[in-house]
Amino acid sequence: MHVSLVNEGGQAIGHKEKSALLPGDIYHSVFVFLVTPLKEVVVSRMSEGRLSATAVGLNTPGETPEQTALRATSVISPQEVPQLRHLGDQFYTAANGRKTYISVFYGTTHATDIQQTHVAMTAAEVDAAADSCTPALRFIWNSYRHMLPV
Repeated sequence: MHVSLVNEGGQAIGHKEKSALLPGDIYHSVFVFLVTPLKEVVVSRMSEGRLSATAVGLNTPGETPEQTALRATSVISPQEVPQLRHLGDQFYTAANGRKTYISVFYGTTHATDIQQTHVAMTAAEVDAAADSCTPALRFIWNSYRHMLPV
């Protein structure tokens, strides 16, 4: 899978095979939060028990960030195509020094068939579970929580 590479300004400068990414490469990741009608945010429970955004995707060449978000979301809830709202873009530097340019979206879901790997939580529950969240989720949650209808 080829992923889009960006420069320090967030502009696409090329692409590279995911397995060939180097520590200095900046790739474009897209994070999506789905919110239920009960104002709960759907989070992903990863295999090691950590919590992440509803869906995460790597932007591929020729794909807009919204297309990446819709592709990532379709894996979670294939029966529903939510209307997504773009919340913002910014850089994130992981503890290992790897940089990624992130785009964040949210949408409302009415799906009842969300995968078992996901759980709906109130904003207070996500706040209380901070130690169980991935570092990227904590960063994004702290940056964009106030923009979510939760």
